[in-house]
Amino acid sequence: MPLHVFEPRYRELVREVMGGRKIMAVARLKPGFELDYEGRPPVFDVCGVGLIINHAQRTDGRFDITLRGLSRARIIEELPPERAFRRVRAARILDTPCDQALTRGANDAGAYADRLAAAMVADPEASQELLTEPDPAERFRLLTGRIQELVDALSPHKAENDAKLN
Repeated sequence: MPLHVFEPRYRELVREVMGGRKIMAVARLKPGFELDYEGRPPVFDVCGVGLIINHAQRTDGRFDITLRGLSRARIIEELPPERAFRRVRAARILDTPCDQALTRGANDAGAYADRLAAAMVADPEASQELLTEPDPAERFRLLTGRIQELVDALSPHKAENDAKLN
């Protein structure tokens, strides 16, 4: 996941992370966050954890980073606000076992489902639903539904039927 980091609190986070293990979590803000954006608005308790695999700091202090997803995590608690960025205690969420035949030769069904989701799902609500689901087979089912919605929306027959109804 490529990220452009421009806010001062997140620049501080990247500097801190780069000085350590290069691992950070990315949590989605809950709807209504705009009212307290500069503070610490609520976040969803399931987040992604990634490793910074590429970074470049611009002359003005901004960063361009690339995260490689490592796992899902459930936020257990937010630590006291000692820094401008948030720190949390989290527990890794393991994928539930599934039939590896779903991936047609790939080594890890969960990683395969996640790569498909990253490439195909832009809607934040749908992305959060996929992130929260620990069962790769269920993630595939949800992705299949999203793909079918896209196919239906792009289908010439759907457009013809919609035109007839109007």
